[in-house]
Amino acid sequence: MYLFAIQTYYPPSTLAMKVTSDEETTIGILDNLSEHTRKFVLAHELGHVVEHANNSTTLL
Repeated sequence: MYLFAIQTYYPPSTLAMKVTSDEETTIGILDNLSEHTRKFVLAHELGHVVEHANNSTTLL
């Protein structure tokens, strides 16, 4: 799994995204969030990874 900062424009409500391709998952998190918010958002996105581990559907 790789983490990257989202540096292009997304709607203000987009704090992060998870993209899955084959067996690799990438999570992107806005780089201007507070440390507390980044941790919360990362935990949320990791929850999607665990929840959909055996599912081919990708949630963005």
